[in-house]
Amino acid sequence: MEKGAIIPMEKPEICNVLVVEDDDNSYLYLLFALEARKCNVYRAADGLEAINLFKEGQIQFDLVLMDLKLPKLDGYQATSEIKKICADIPVILQTATYMNNESQKLLDYKIDALLLKPFTVNALVDAMQTVFEIKNFPKNSSNQNFLLQLQ
Repeated sequence: MEKGAIIPMEKPEICNVLVVEDDDNSYLYLLFALEARKCNVYRAADGLEAINLFKEGQIQFDLVLMDLKLPKLDGYQATSEIKKICADIPVILQTATYMNNESQKLLDYKIDALLLKPFTVNALVDAMQTVFEIKNFPKNSSNQNFLLQLQ
C-alpha cells in the first residue's frame, strides 16, 4: 500500500461514535474522517453533556472519542462517569497536553487508547480498529487493561 494512503476501517454494522470535543476545528476534522468511514457521529461539547447522552440512553454508542481538556468536566472525569453507566464502551482519549508520567492515570480511568494531537486519519483508524478488536476479547482476557498510544 502506498505510504500515506488512507486505510479503510473494519467496523461494526452500525458504528455510532460520540465525539466529545469543544474545539470546532478538531470536531470537524473528526467528523469528516468518521463520516467518510460510514460512522454516525454525535457531538458533546463538554464532559457533562457526554455523560447526559449516556444517561438518556437514546443512542447506543460504539465508541467515544474524548478530548482531555474540556469545559465543565475534563476527559478523565467524564470517562469515569461514562464507564459507570456503560463499562464496556471503548474510549479513545485525544489530547495535545499528555505527559509521559500520566500512563497510570490513563489505566486508572480505563482509557482504551490515547491519540496525541495532531494525529493523522490513519492513526485514528488504527486506534479505532484496535479498540474494537480488544473489546471483542473475552472479559477475562489479560487485554482488559491494555492501553494503546498512537501519534
